[in-house]
Amino acid sequence: MSPGARHALSEAGIGWVDETGAAEIAVGSIIVSRTGVPPGPDPGIKRWTPAVMAVAEALMVGVKATVFDTRSATGLSTGSCTNALRFLVNQGVLEANATRGRDSGRSIKYRRELLNAYATAVQEQQSPQSLQFGVTWRDPVARLAEVGKQWNRANITWAASGAVAASVFAPYFSTVTHAVAYVDANTIVGLESIAQEAELRPIKGGRLTLKPFPTVAVRSLTREIEGLRVAPWPRIDVDLREEGVRGEEAAEHLLEVIHEWDY
Repeated sequence: MSPGARHALSEAGIGWVDETGAAEIAVGSIIVSRTGVPPGPDPGIKRWTPAVMAVAEALMVGVKATVFDTRSATGLSTGSCTNALRFLVNQGVLEANATRGRDSGRSIKYRRELLNAYATAVQEQQSPQSLQFGVTWRDPVARLAEVGKQWNRANITWAASGAVAASVFAPYFSTVTHAVAYVDANTIVGLESIAQEAELRPIKGGRLTLKPFPTVAVRSLTREIEGLRVAPWPRIDVDLREEGVRGEEAAEHLLEVIHEWDY
């Protein structure tokens, strides 16, 4: 409660108590007066949020661990990037030379630990929104790229992930039977609408799965390889590991291809 509000209540003879423990209550000859304890500094976020995951994705693809660079790469606010970087420092996967000033640059301390922590967070916060579609594609990469062109013409942002993305990023499977794509939709109705742009029909157990973009970084950090727009490699890695033992093997192969990372 502000000093002005306290003074106004006192002048009106109204007792008050605020969340800091401060109070001023007068009942007859009994007077209670406490100054309270002002709240300490905000400790910041205490768990993995979509913003933290987005910043982690940006760092793992090579974006510098500064507020300016992560904000530019993800489109998140200055406050969100500041809090996310502070959280990652507190988690021990980033280290900072100083908290403020010219020497306050951060760097990744344990690269594999950052990836593992990120993967765990993704698995715990998987979105239940997804739709499967029936396709009979012999070449999922080429056909998804064709579907992507239709989405591009409709100004729909999309990105392949999982095995189909890994097949152009770091080929491992001899054949790819299932494709995963993230699209610009937040609801089932939105997914259906985007699918209609490419004349796709929902079917349980279909070989194409559409999902909403899980973070702003997965949306903003896509890249095109062989005509296929693909998600950032950390998200591809996590999606691969959901595809069973072979998927885990493909994910390890993906990490080997990302040779600049010293795992």
